[in-house]
Amino acid sequence: MSYSIRITGIEDLRHKLAPDLFSASLARGLRAVVEEVKGDVQRRTPVKTGRLRSSVTAHVSGLRGTIGSNVNYARFVEDDTKPHTIRPRRAKVLAWPRAGARTSSGLGRGPRGTRSGTGRSGFVYARVVHHPGTQGRHMFRNALTENQGRLNHIFRAEIQRWIASH
Repeated sequence: MSYSIRITGIEDLRHKLAPDLFSASLARGLRAVVEEVKGDVQRRTPVKTGRLRSSVTAHVSGLRGTIGSNVNYARFVEDDTKPHTIRPRRAKVLAWPRAGARTSSGLGRGPRGTRSGTGRSGFVYARVVHHPGTQGRHMFRNALTENQGRLNHIFRAEIQRWIASH
């Protein structure tokens, strides 16, 4: 999952001015913008283990910046999910640690409100779970949207710096 920052209308301006020098200024501005948005995305990312937050990456190639994550569940945290049914694939029942139960992998956190039996092992078992869906955190989208003014300011400053030096 990734979001891209695209500068529109810049190609015409770039060709009219000194292309190589102007591109270097824009690339410098783009790197600053991408790093700023990446930091904001990381601050907005919820943390359980830290894996999702640490997976947020930024990359600039030419005049294209990309901010994304290679964690397979990132899109489910970013976007809303609809209510859905969870069924076991390779077993007869689903099992997860009961909320607050100590397991060999640490403190277990199970979904609330599921109707199923609990065993003495500290696990919850169910043949099916009716998940209510989740509201997305929209950390990528909100970081881009809410920083738009700041991003424009960074680009404007880079362009003015280039104009002043030429």
